[in-house]
Amino acid sequence: MTVTWWAAGLVGAGAAVAMMRIQWMDAAGAVTGTATQNGTAPIVRTVPAGAVFARPVMRFSALGTWPIGTAVLALGDASAALVAGDVPHGEGSPPYSITRYSHGAAPGDGRWRDIGLELVEVAQ
Repeated sequence: MTVTWWAAGLVGAGAAVAMMRIQWMDAAGAVTGTATQNGTAPIVRTVPAGAVFARPVMRFSALGTWPIGTAVLALGDASAALVAGDVPHGEGSPPYSITRYSHGAAPGDGRWRDIGLELVEVAQ
């Protein structure tokens, strides 16, 4: 299985994106791997064995205020559509409900913010 991560809205708004990363974690929350690149193109990577969570990460090279805009963490390779300006809107995906939201300083470094959403599939 592959996953695509990109924040086209931030890139398009001229945000000072220094790095984008997908951080993979196992069920206990231990990091099992990372995929890192600059923010000029979507990250498309294969999910490593044992990973059950993916955390999208962005780092900036300057302070600023930018609209977040479109950000996509999608199953499969959605990079061509994202670069073309087409946003996959959950095609083939079931509806989800946000069951938990968290926002706070990232562990070990209070300069960074960590925002978390837990999603549960909604049975129809």
